[in-house]
Parts: sequence; C-alpha cells; structure tokens
Amino acid sequence: RRASRVRGSFVVKFTFSMEQEPYVWLDLVSGKHYVCDRLTGDKIACTAKGKPLPKFKPGVSGVVKAQVPSSASAVANDPPSPRPPPFDDDEARSRRTQTKGRFGIIPPTEAELCMRKRGRLRLMYPEREALAEARDQAFRAKVEESHRNMRAAD
Repeated sequence: RRASRVRGSFVVKFTFSMEQEPYVWLDLVSGKHYVCDRLTGDKIACTAKGKPLPKFKPGVSGVVKAQVPSSASAVANDPPSPRPPPFDDDEARSRRTQTKGRFGIIPPTEAELCMRKRGRLRLMYPEREALAEARDQAFRAKVEESHRNMRAAD
C-alpha cells in the first residue's frame, strides 16, 4: 500500500511492503549466521549464503560409537617410529626463528611499536632531536611572550 506525508514544502512518498525479504545476520559473538524475519524477529541458523542448516536427526546424524575400532587398537600396539637424526647443520640452526618461551605472549600494540620506533630514531639521529628541541623551545618562548603581552594589555 502507498502512503504520502507532507514534510515541509514537499510530499514524501513511500511504500509499505508486507512481504519484506528476510536477511542474513552474522552474530559477531558466536560467529554464526542466521536468517532473520523482519516482521516477527525469528531467526534460523543458516550458512553465510542464507541456506538453512539441516536439522539434527536423532539416531541418524551425529551418533558416535562408543567402541574403539580394531584399526586403532592395532596402531596402539605398533612399536614407536624411529626418531629423526639429530640436527647438525650450524648455519641452518642459526637461521631458525627462536620460539622458546614465546607461548602465550601478548604482542605489542601499535602505540608501543610507535614509541619504540621513536626511541630508536632519537638514538640514531641525535642532531634531528636537537633541532626539534630548539624549535620547541622557540615556540614556547613565543607563547610565553604573547601571554606576557596579553597580561600587560589588561
């Protein structure tokens, strides 16, 4: 059905559609997709393209046998495989990435990386740091002078 509304000096025309299409919604907390009905607010689990997921059927889908298969027991009785030869190449060992003790660490933030880079640049280029400090002192002197002039004018 069509409707119109007077807004200011012009008429706004819009259409009410009773049959609005459902949309695919991604739950950012769980990472699951749902098809949502705009009218009722119902949601159904689906794929990212909007295809509904198949229903769970007791006795047919998702059943796990409690018995251990015979092939698994045969693997458990096999002797262990031989260990690989020791690593003797010193040059290759020096090129390897050290990962010992890095499990569970928190990587640095962008701000921390920026501060580290600024510190490195200060150490590498002290003349640039001295020039920046001189500009900063000159700017502060100008600001102080303008403040003194404003106080004197009052």
